[in-house]
Amino acid sequence: MNPYKVLGIEQDASASEIKYAYRQMSKMHHPDKGGDEAKFQTINLAYRVLSDPKKRKLYDDTGVVDDESPNHIDNLIRSRMVDMAEKWLDNMIKGSKTPLSVFAMGGMEQARAQLTRANIDLAEQVEKIKDVFGRLTCSSDDSIIHGVLDNRIKTYQRGISQNETEIVILEQIHTIIDTYEFEEEVEEMITNMSTTMGGIGGFGGMGRVRFV
Repeated sequence: MNPYKVLGIEQDASASEIKYAYRQMSKMHHPDKGGDEAKFQTINLAYRVLSDPKKRKLYDDTGVVDDESPNHIDNLIRSRMVDMAEKWLDNMIKGSKTPLSVFAMGGMEQARAQLTRANIDLAEQVEKIKDVFGRLTCSSDDSIIHGVLDNRIKTYQRGISQNETEIVILEQIHTIIDTYEFEEEVEEMITNMSTTMGGIGGFGGMGRVRFV
């Protein structure tokens, strides 16, 4: 599989171009919209490879597609979607009028920001430990302290990798949410607008408006 061809992009595509191409292809081939399940899974796999800098470099250098546990990722996505849908439905039953996309995106944006910040902090810690590692010398071949430093570096790097996976999951959930539409009564929308803007006149009748 060539992930670049799957998403229809050039090999020097930027991260934002990869994300945009993935969202467009995912919407086009999503099974809920009549798309082919196998094609959709291939698109997801291509995005997982190209959105991960290490996996992308491995593919660019060797042509190897590193995706050891696609089913695990897909199961995580499904589990998160079910949990989110249950919470949204509970809120709707209690009288909430919040569209699905608004409900989902708010929490995801906050989570993505926290993960990004955490990775920045972890990367800074790794560099500090590497600096200490490089300045520390030991006359013995078996340096216990160097081992402690090395283990800490590996722990932080695993944390960064796990956070990157979480971000990819959030991006894929975002794309799936984009395939849904929620209809809100126009009367309710106008009421909300009036409350926010201090009153709006000139609207009448009932209808529906779609929010993505």
